[in-house]
Amino acid sequence: MPLNRAQALSLATTLSILEERCDQIEQLLAAVPTQGVLHHTVRDIPVDTHPALSAYLTQLRAEIARLAAAYQLDAAPHSATRILVALLATSWQDLEDVRPAKLGRYGPLDPALTPALDAEVTQVITLVQAMQSLLSEHTTNGRVVDVTH
Repeated sequence: MPLNRAQALSLATTLSILEERCDQIEQLLAAVPTQGVLHHTVRDIPVDTHPALSAYLTQLRAEIARLAAAYQLDAAPHSATRILVALLATSWQDLEDVRPAKLGRYGPLDPALTPALDAEVTQVITLVQAMQSLLSEHTTNGRVVDVTH
């Protein structure tokens, strides 16, 4: 008896997430450092485990492919635009939560900091909104508009 639609979707979603995590693991095993002003990934995975971890990743990807074929799971394409729209929306929401009025929930905020901090958070939000507007200008009803013609 084959999986019903909901069961197949659940299995496909879980395996898709696992496959994305495989990509992340490969990036962590790579020698490419990631570093920002406020984030830095320390490459502390023991080098002698890299070959075995890579071999397991190969096996894991093969098993994902086998399960996808065995249960006739369809790959669901992920729109980079939609992912970006979601990332920007959640970033805006997160930024709203660090406005001075909301930081008070963690304790009293020096009133002298409020005007400058609020203006700086507003500036970051403005940049996020500019990115959102740019995407919005090049999409229609959630579809990307080809701007190369």
